Amino acid sequence: MSTPLPTKIIAPITNQVNQSGTDTNDQQGGDTIELKAEILRWIFSISGSLLVYILFAVIVTAVYHPDIDELKRSAQSLLIDYQRVLPEPLEAFLFRSGIVIILSSLFGLYIWFSRSNFVASLASKRAFTIISLSAVVIIAALIIIDFAAPNLSDFGGRRFPPTEPEYTNNNFNFYFNEFFLGSYLWLYVLLVIPAVVIFFFKGIRIMHLDTRKSYRILVPFIGYLVTGAVVLAIVLMNIFSLPCSVDNTIDFNAVYYSMTQVYAGVPMLVNGFTNTYGLYPHFLNLIFQFTGLNIFKFTLVLSLLLGGSFVLNFMALRKLVSNRVILFLGFATMIFFSYLDRKLLNKFDCYFALFPIRYIAPSVLVFLAGVYVLKPSRWLYWLMWISMGFFVLWNPEMGLVSYVSMVLFFVYTGFFSADGKPATKKIAAHLISGIVVLPLVFYIYKLLIFAIYGSAPDLSLLFTTMAVFSKVGFALLPMALVHPWNLVVLILISGFAYALMLWYKKAITPKSSLVFLLSLIGVGYLFYYQGRSHSVNLSVSTGFCLLMLTILGDELWLVVKSAKILALNAFFVVFLFLISFSFIELITGAGRIYSTMQEQDKDDKEVKILERFLESNRNLMASNTHELEKILLLTVAKNQCLYFGDNKLRSAFNPGFVEMFLNTDIERFNRIVYDSSFSIFIEPIMLDYPCLQRALATIGARYEFKGFGKTMAMLKRRTAIIPATSFFHDSVNQLLYRKYNDDTTGINARVADALSSSTVTLPPEFSVQVFFQSRIQVIRNAALIGNQADSNGFAIGNLFNSQDYWFGINNEGVKVHLPQNKWMYVVMNVFPDHIAVYLNGSQAATQPLSRPINQSRIPLTIGNLGYQQFYIGAISEIAITGSCLSPEQIHEIWGRIEKEVGK
Repeated sequence: MSTPLPTKIIAPITNQVNQSGTDTNDQQGGDTIELKAEILRWIFSISGSLLVYILFAVIVTAVYHPDIDELKRSAQSLLIDYQRVLPEPLEAFLFRSGIVIILSSLFGLYIWFSRSNFVASLASKRAFTIISLSAVVIIAALIIIDFAAPNLSDFGGRRFPPTEPEYTNNNFNFYFNEFFLGSYLWLYVLLVIPAVVIFFFKGIRIMHLDTRKSYRILVPFIGYLVTGAVVLAIVLMNIFSLPCSVDNTIDFNAVYYSMTQVYAGVPMLVNGFTNTYGLYPHFLNLIFQFTGLNIFKFTLVLSLLLGGSFVLNFMALRKLVSNRVILFLGFATMIFFSYLDRKLLNKFDCYFALFPIRYIAPSVLVFLAGVYVLKPSRWLYWLMWISMGFFVLWNPEMGLVSYVSMVLFFVYTGFFSADGKPATKKIAAHLISGIVVLPLVFYIYKLLIFAIYGSAPDLSLLFTTMAVFSKVGFALLPMALVHPWNLVVLILISGFAYALMLWYKKAITPKSSLVFLLSLIGVGYLFYYQGRSHSVNLSVSTGFCLLMLTILGDELWLVVKSAKILALNAFFVVFLFLISFSFIELITGAGRIYSTMQEQDKDDKEVKILERFLESNRNLMASNTHELEKILLLTVAKNQCLYFGDNKLRSAFNPGFVEMFLNTDIERFNRIVYDSSFSIFIEPIMLDYPCLQRALATIGARYEFKGFGKTMAMLKRRTAIIPATSFFHDSVNQLLYRKYNDDTTGINARVADALSSSTVTLPPEFSVQVFFQSRIQVIRNAALIGNQADSNGFAIGNLFNSQDYWFGINNEGVKVHLPQNKWMYVVMNVFPDHIAVYLNGSQAATQPLSRPINQSRIPLTIGNLGYQQFYIGAISEIAITGSCLSPEQIHEIWGRIEKEVGK
């Protein structure tokens, strides 16, 4: 059982009626004019502020036409994947200005209506019933319209398509298809809701069931049992040893990779090591240095933090919600809609970036604030300042939202002194603390990192991703005009109305303080939704909004119990409609929830294959590295983190591929590859990133193959020295000639030729000479030279992971076996009807051709063939002549090579 609520928490509106002495039982049947007038002020203020904003939005839309193309051009200079940039400056401006306009209009209109006599006049007339019930009808209609609206843009995100043939792609089905509500909506409307309404209005209000012992035992027992089981299930469903599903692997890499690097002793925000989600790895590192780090331990810790966040949410709610049924229904709605909805309908994805990394800071703040408003203390005050300051470092997005919300919360809570006047000194102290504490926390952190690692972090990098993405946008959708986000906005406005109006009346209570804080945090999450506008992001952004709705609903119930006004009863029924479904969903969905607790896809054949590949590749790394060694790992972004962790290997370049957004990252990566002598581990069959082409070309020029795992190869800095002597320079009728060396000029020339070259027009007869070192190749169709595309052009290259080389014309050709790790001189003489291949001065193969060479449309490249077919190893010299070399010429050139280099 919870402790009784202090009298100052209970329904300020009801208190106001009782104190006014205007209870006109004879004239109004027990209802009061003042209470009705207050309801009208709310209705007029909220609707008026919305109308003011709509007028503003219409004007802005008509006159403001930002240059989208200019923003895209600026994004191209900043971002690697600039094609996914979809700037929304008009929408962002309308959203941000809307917060200011709506809140200021709300407060101004309330003051005006509070001082206006016509509101009290309307409250005593029949017009009150018409206006108030019309507001209820409008809200009910908005719920129906928003969920019935089409959701065409987001349907592709569903992993499990609907099975019902009559399925229509609207918002309701997006969120509730295959749930109880989606399958039995009319049963919910016609049976469940009436039963809940009867329970409250007859069972509690008339029969006072809440005073009976059976109620006080049964309701908490069922509520705690279901709530505890669901929180435990959420913890268990996020613990795993291998992130197997596609989405889970990508999102998991984004949060785990940075943790592995910090665990290995690499400080963040040093040498460009950034992370979109903040510096949480440094905080968690305090744990993992004692426990060790692997995927299981990491997911265990984050799952416990997530479960703890939900427990803190419940404890904060429990302190201020007097009705236990509302408490459990409201919390169930929060945890189901904001978390479980997308987990149970989509392919499971832990998505730790949101839960708990972004979620824990506001959860801790709300809990501490709930304790503070009931029992303020100096130590708790400063604990909140210090903890929220460090949470900005933990995650800058929601950390900043929490910090700013806390500052405003303290200003709101302590705004008035005991005599009802503004507490100017206290307000100034709060604002000064907000200005001083955060820089102080940052400076302390910077000193600690410098003391531990010997390098000071550049804290400005903490906000790089936020700053860039907020300016140019990234993978955004436009906010649909008719969408459930309308309801979230309405709930948040109601929360602000409740808090600001009590502030105006100088009747600030613990409930109003927490409602104010939750509304601020809710706006912060709505910023996140606006920045993405995907429907799945709306549900995960509603948690604190739904907590606030629960408190408001409980406050409404306190009024409804003592004041029998039809409109208030109707508003409360709408509230029950919004929160009653989730408890049923948790019970009817128990089987589905339980299934998510099992480690995902553990029996899947593809997963078992992946596990074998990972084991083989990790063994390759383990046998060729030592702890704390710096390496370069080139693999698909979603797998990058799986090769780090318990081995304490350090990446020679950070951030991870998932976090590489900026062109400056690629430039720095290219420099590191060019100058490096690190071992490189590469999974070429999974590596398909256009932004890495220059780096791969550089690797081709400077590295060579050393070993294989299942899908991974190890490369070492090339030890073979390219001969300085030129052997082809005196060939007659040359169409192309290249001589590479190991100096900077030679490496740069090799890289440039691998990425692009001049178009060469080839006659029906020509000769190609290549002097190179043969090595096993790890990239498919690694080419020494060529411009072959479709059935045009020519190519000379290695067949993947073999000693065979392909000599082709027009997609025809011959395969020749070459010895490995030797300097080879090969010549391909091309005639109109056949080709002849010479190896080290002797003819090795011939192949008839069906037709002469067709000219290729693509440029000729050396050490590559078009896109990502790089040859890794030494190439000394290449020449193309406009006529075929005679056997005597070939033999003579080989003699010179053999004399200079040896066999």
